[in-house]
Amino acid sequence: GDHTVYNIAGHHRPPDHEVHRAGNVGPVNRIIVPRDLEAPTTTLTLAGAPGQNGWFLSNVTANLTVNDYASLDHIVFGLVVGTQVLHTNYTTEFGVDGEGVHNVTFRSVSIGGLLEQEHFRLVKVALASPIVSASLGGTLGNNTWYTTPVAATLTPFDNASGIATTLVGTDGGTLVTYTAPIVFATTGAHTVAAHTTDIAGRSFDMANVSFQIDLADPITTLA
Repeated sequence: GDHTVYNIAGHHRPPDHEVHRAGNVGPVNRIIVPRDLEAPTTTLTLAGAPGQNGWFLSNVTANLTVNDYASLDHIVFGLVVGTQVLHTNYTTEFGVDGEGVHNVTFRSVSIGGLLEQEHFRLVKVALASPIVSASLGGTLGNNTWYTTPVAATLTPFDNASGIATTLVGTDGGTLVTYTAPIVFATTGAHTVAAHTTDIAGRSFDMANVSFQIDLADPITTLA
């Protein structure tokens, strides 16, 4: 006889009777016909302390949801470790922990076995603040005095997101952008201050570095 075609997802129930081409009417056994046309769509939600430029300043909790639980069989997620992806069936929220850039993959599988296209999401975590240190270059004389001009070189470092900006201040002055070593060429006491910020939004203030320069030769007088 004629057949009914179902072209929408879901469960379908045929009519109670079917009319044959010859005009005979006969009963039809009631069955549920599942029709699976597409996999559910999966959404990843991340919770953590937000930083800047897409970075989190804490470990992150990840949660996966789908748009159609009726057709869902299971969700698979994975964390990329080195060159391998460790896949696991999703049951509840999971943690993305540790400093660095983590690659999370996820997809849903429908009851009928249809696979959603796999999604990839970078989760960037910065737990530690950047640091900056100062080194002094010059000729050191007695009692921690320098006897030549001194070049102060700043070295900023950040293990996760990288350095965004570094500022330097000299002798109590206003902080300005650091671009090259600072040369001190006057006799007296000097200080170097520094402030650095990473791309994730964390910052660090260096303790002042103090030193003294004596460029003048002593004068001897005869009484």
